[in-house]
Parts: sequence; C-alpha cells; structure tokens
Amino acid sequence: MAELKYGREPGLIWYVPNGVEERFFATREYKDAGPLSLLYVGTWLDRKGVHYLADAFAILADRCPGITMTVAGSIASEKEVRAHFAPDAGESVRVVPFVERSEMPGIYMAHDVFVFPSLVEGMPLTLLEAMATGMPVVTTNTSGMADIVEDGVNGRLVPPADARSLATAVEQLQGSSDMRRQLGLAGQKTVRRYTWKQVARKLEKVLELAVSNDKR
Repeated sequence: MAELKYGREPGLIWYVPNGVEERFFATREYKDAGPLSLLYVGTWLDRKGVHYLADAFAILADRCPGITMTVAGSIASEKEVRAHFAPDAGESVRVVPFVERSEMPGIYMAHDVFVFPSLVEGMPLTLLEAMATGMPVVTTNTSGMADIVEDGVNGRLVPPADARSLATAVEQLQGSSDMRRQLGLAGQKTVRRYTWKQVARKLEKVLELAVSNDKR
C-alpha cells in the first residue's frame, strides 16, 4: 500500500513491527470451568472501540453469570471508565488507571481472555504481550490486529464496531477450555516471531540495505 501511495519501486519500503519482551512468555493453565475474567489494556479512547467493549460486556453479563472485566492502563479515571458500563456492572468491572510495566506480565496471567476491540491501530504492543503469555485474544478484523491474528487459528477476529460479535466470540471461549488452550498456545507460538531480538535483526537488515543503496 505504501509503495502505491508514494509511487515507490518495490523493495524500497520495509515494515518493522513492534516487539515483545521475553519476560512475557509464560506457561499458562486453562481452567475447565467457572466464569471467565476478561482483560482490556490500553488508553480509554473512542478509537479503541471502548463503547463496543462496554456494550459487549453488558451482553455477556446476561449470558455468562459471574464474568468479570478488568480495564488496565486506561489513563482515564475510574469514574470516567465506569460511566460507559451499565449501572449494574458494579463489582464485575475493575478499573486500574495506571499500571507499572513490571506488573504487566502478572496482570495478563491473572486473566483468561484478552479483549481488544480497537478500530484503528498499527501493531498493538498489548496484543503481542497478551499473546506471549498464552492468553487467547478476541480482537477486530482491521489494521494491525489482522496482520498478526488469524481467526480460529491463533485468536478470534470479529468485525469492528460490532458489540454482539465481540460478545459471541467471548461466549464461545467461555464454553470451551480446549478452544482457549488451542488459540492461546498458537498465539504464543506466533509472537515468537516478534521478540525484540527478531525485530532488531529485521531493523538491522533494513539499515544495511539503506546504507548499501546510499553508496550506489
């Protein structure tokens, strides 16, 4: 797309993705029964699809009694975030506006499913981190998310701005620990290609090509 937009010859534009730290890779247990704990990590902005996240959770609260949601690293206040959710969400929604980087691996491991309904992204670092922990992910079939997640293979992709599809995908994971395990482990395997070591090698290659072309 960039080659077409800027009229460049093939091979002159390279994409270097985000990377994930080794410390996020862990061995996860996938519980067989009980309500799921969902996790959203990121700033609380409209373009992140937060309205659809709140609507999807309202649907899930009716379908899956006991299900919970944590919103971490929102930057927005707890009051602002809670205003998007149904009044009766109550203790089912936990808001942590600020999270230390050192705490993030533990937060991912303490939850069952990562939900990320963003409408526009590059390649979300939080998505890579969640997948590295073996966490099954449900995200939108758009921009950077679709570059790494293949629906039904290493995660679930749903249409953007579609709360019902988001809720249905989560509900399916609720009903199958085998599906959570399969998608989680496949996702973890996928992001092994996105460690900072791998990304650094790709960046080195791009810089070497740039120097080589500059000398011509």
